[in-house]
Amino acid sequence: MSPHHTIIFILVCLASILMTRWCIQLSHSSGVFQHTDHRSLHSGDMPHIGGLGFAVVFYLTLFYLYSVENAISSQNTVVLMFGIPLCIAGLWDDLKGLGIKPRLIVQLVCVVAVTWILDIDLQLPLEHLWSAPQWLVQLIVAVSLVWWLNAFNFMDGIDGIAAFEAIFILLATYILGGFVVSSDANLVLDLHFYLSAAVLGFLFFNFPPAKTFMGDVGSTFLGYITGVFSLISINEGYLTPWIWLILSSVFLVDTTITLLRRFLEGKSVTEAHCEHAYQMMTQYLSRRYALDNELTDGQVRARAHRTVSLSVFAINLFWLFPLATWAALQPEQGNVLLVTAWLPLVFISIYTRKLAV
Repeated sequence: MSPHHTIIFILVCLASILMTRWCIQLSHSSGVFQHTDHRSLHSGDMPHIGGLGFAVVFYLTLFYLYSVENAISSQNTVVLMFGIPLCIAGLWDDLKGLGIKPRLIVQLVCVVAVTWILDIDLQLPLEHLWSAPQWLVQLIVAVSLVWWLNAFNFMDGIDGIAAFEAIFILLATYILGGFVVSSDANLVLDLHFYLSAAVLGFLFFNFPPAKTFMGDVGSTFLGYITGVFSLISINEGYLTPWIWLILSSVFLVDTTITLLRRFLEGKSVTEAHCEHAYQMMTQYLSRRYALDNELTDGQVRARAHRTVSLSVFAINLFWLFPLATWAALQPEQGNVLLVTAWLPLVFISIYTRKLAV
């Protein structure tokens, strides 16, 4: 990492702090808040467009790298710019509400365009027995990307958890990608580093107890950009799908098991709920901490949110990152390492469900 990278990182982080503060002030001045309901893990009204700040800072950074330093290819710039319509749809949903069908239409249009532009060519499992047509590969990639950006949105339910997850994934892929290529030779990899700085600036206001939420504008943006980063890195050969799947395991496992369980129980998979493992653990800890009569309700919630978010970050750092590093060094063992990563997380998700009952 050169001093140049460090300076940009610091400037991006500071810019994100300023933009997030502005978003909070805008929410207060215009009366734009997220109102709590029966499924909320918070109390009171909260500004919820904080994610707009780091999204704007990211695109200003992208513009600088593309136009001033001439450091990003036109193709990669275009596919990253498709995050802007998603930000607009997310912001509209935060401010006025947007149905699931319009959101999915915007997501599908953007994702299909991106997979067509990048012309993704993945080797699917059992491809040595059956050669999948390119259209099927791109369809699988498009559906997977839509699933991931919505999974990221689903998991943004307590203070800090989505910001911590994004920072971890971005820095981990920046480090592991550096095993294969120098960041000086791959400027998209630098964007991983700079976006982590933007999210870090937001985290100053989202760490429990949060002063703002990132909202759909932020969570959808982060899901999309990290997903596109994965496609670019896979296409250019410096990161494998196994690495991305391992690093994203906490969000993928929790979301998949939760929605599968709701489907099997005959519940709506599109209806908002609080049945994710991380939400149930937060509720359980809140009940436990509430037994301490010296803590206020706000302190109880902040402590529960902080415990769960930091626990997820610890799982990422001490369990998933070593496995992803192993997968980077031994790509042929990626499938085994992915199963190894997922098994304890599946157990935790199921056990948490029983714990919360």
